Amino acid sequence: MLKTFASTCAALAIAGLAMTAAPITATAQTKHEHKHDHGAMAKHGGTIAEVGSYDVELVLAGGNLTVYVYDDHGKDITGKATKGDAVFVVDGSSKKVTLAPADGKLSGPLGFATKAGDDLDTVLRITVGGKTHTGKADLHAK
Repeated sequence: MLKTFASTCAALAIAGLAMTAAPITATAQTKHEHKHDHGAMAKHGGTIAEVGSYDVELVLAGGNLTVYVYDDHGKDITGKATKGDAVFVVDGSSKKVTLAPADGKLSGPLGFATKAGDDLDTVLRITVGGKTHTGKADLHAK
């Protein structure tokens, strides 16, 4: 009986290792696979960045930030985004821009001035389907 118990424990241990190893290899990938060209996706002349499992296009114009959200096939799904925000570092301090849905896009006023050639690092959060996704972008003001 002790031999059967030991064999059973060994079999369960091996099965447990196999079960824990599978998720590790499945989650090792941190970026989503692409079969599209980011340059071709910039339909509004903005900058493309990865935010969670989505691509987003960020457009700085007229003192506003506008964001469009694309799925992994390049389809515009901005209408499914319910809110967002962007945090910029400007002159050593953080500036938050709240994004709200309007006319098929997420947008909000910058609240600070930019000039052509400014490089702006930002952290962007968007909520799509009730889940919040985060990513970084390097925007170049035009």
